[in-house]
Amino acid sequence: MVERIRDSGVCLIDSGSSGPSLCIAGGVRGDEPAPVDAIQQLLAMFATDELGLSEGKVLLLASNPRALAQDLPWSKDGVDLDRCFHPAALARPPGAYEERRAREIVRLLAEAEIEILVDFHAGAAPGRGFLVQQAPLACPRHIEVTNLLAARVLISDPLPCAAGAPLDRVLFACGGVGVRYELGCLEEPRDLLRFARDEMINLMAGLGMILGRAFRTRGRKERLEVRDVLLCEAGGFRWFEGMERNLQPAARGTALGAYPDGRRVTLEADAVLILPARRADPILPGEPLVFLAAPAP
Repeated sequence: MVERIRDSGVCLIDSGSSGPSLCIAGGVRGDEPAPVDAIQQLLAMFATDELGLSEGKVLLLASNPRALAQDLPWSKDGVDLDRCFHPAALARPPGAYEERRAREIVRLLAEAEIEILVDFHAGAAPGRGFLVQQAPLACPRHIEVTNLLAARVLISDPLPCAAGAPLDRVLFACGGVGVRYELGCLEEPRDLLRFARDEMINLMAGLGMILGRAFRTRGRKERLEVRDVLLCEAGGFRWFEGMERNLQPAARGTALGAYPDGRRVTLEADAVLILPARRADPILPGEPLVFLAAPAP
């Protein structure tokens, strides 16, 4: 019987031979099930020998099993798991389930000696997929990984995290390769699941971990660098229509939204909008509204 990754939250597959140590993660948010379902399909393929690990080891991770079971962004009475990996958050006594789960994930990554982590997301606004890394765009180890992924936009975000530290930054902080992969939204959920699974397989094949599997390297990517982040100043912020789309270029002077008292948030320079906070999520004071990027030189 194939293990249910939604129940266990983790599965380590070790070839017994030296090689890359990779973590494929999904489900940081429980309302983004497609990457976790893709990981489940990988488990079934390994169980039937349709896939075989020839070298190295892969840690398959469903990051937030409780939120997945509840079909919520984070568990009931919980917190955003992506806000729980900051060193300050890890140092506090844990309270919510996600705070305890973050500590468990950090321990699992250390015990498995993970060197490469790709965290798959499926919740960005409709449109193109993109990759985010804290490392500089010219980092050779990151280039080796991102060249195996289909997204045509690569973003470097070197800024300190304003309100948390996403999972991919845990690996980078430890000297490894950490990449966040926003798959984008396809119209048909089954297509998104299949796409995510194929990207995971291509990644493992390209790293030389799967015997007898062809792989594809991708062409040149559009490269962006995050230059600034706009933080929420008060509760009740609302986006103006069309302003919450990912990868949207916006000119200096563009009004993005407003607070209940009428104050507008306006761009002070041309920018590409990255990961705008979702309308459906509560946007708390001090948390990012949107990251502002520009084309890399």
